[in-house]
Amino acid sequence: MLLTDDETAADGLRSLAGTGVNLVERLPVEIEGTRSKNVICAIPTGGAMVVVVGPDIDLVRTGHLARLLETMRPDVAVVLWAEPTSEVLTIAVDVGARGIIAPHGSEEEVRECLRKAVEFAERLAGVNGAANPAGSSVDVCRVIAVVSPKGGTGKTTVSTNIALTLAAAAPGEVVIVDLDLQFGDVEYALRLQPEYSMADAVRSGTSLDATEVKGYLTSHPSQVYVLCAPPNPAEADGLDAVAVGQVVDLLATQFRYVVLDTGGGIDDHTLSAIDRAT
Repeated sequence: MLLTDDETAADGLRSLAGTGVNLVERLPVEIEGTRSKNVICAIPTGGAMVVVVGPDIDLVRTGHLARLLETMRPDVAVVLWAEPTSEVLTIAVDVGARGIIAPHGSEEEVRECLRKAVEFAERLAGVNGAANPAGSSVDVCRVIAVVSPKGGTGKTTVSTNIALTLAAAAPGEVVIVDLDLQFGDVEYALRLQPEYSMADAVRSGTSLDATEVKGYLTSHPSQVYVLCAPPNPAEADGLDAVAVGQVVDLLATQFRYVVLDTGGGIDDHTLSAIDRAT
């Protein structure tokens, strides 16, 4: 979906999108008397939806529309089509935009931006389709990644406090996953004695489903659930980032909030966490 009054831009985006991407329609935003909320409400629901905002919209309206999308349609992936100035980058960070299309970007850059946004939207659609069946009142799952390129910066302190605070408002609907697989200490921060860890969940293989994955969690008195790191570094060896990511995806179908505590540095597991963060 493209929010713009520029028909030429819509035609250009359609030709660049490539196979597998359907530009549903161009939704004009500057029709006299049209309110921003009405524009957002006109976006179709269901399926993997990417919403591109721009390119002919002024910065104030771009920010307003993007923030409404974050609030009203957390099930869509947002892309901004604008010059990547510091103001635009601030908006993108604020609303969790999945990319910025520069007006003079190359065709390959535009395609790559759209490809990543579509992949994210497909994951959202898969997670929310399972988590929110027809008629369900459960909110869209939020995946929160706590990341730092250095160790010892307080990631575990931040992630456990986020999880505990969320659980105070949504008891039983929060899970924290320790992705510092070799030296994770969420279990120590929360004073837990886990029976199972991420290693057990991953090694259960392709048979693991959304219900069974909850059997590997450890509960905390605050009603936070925890998927702990393996008990020793040797057990973390060979835990494929794709398989770990699939476990996170399953948890996202069962909980309103998934908090990901990551290790020091930017390894494959951290990149996977960043990619899944909503």
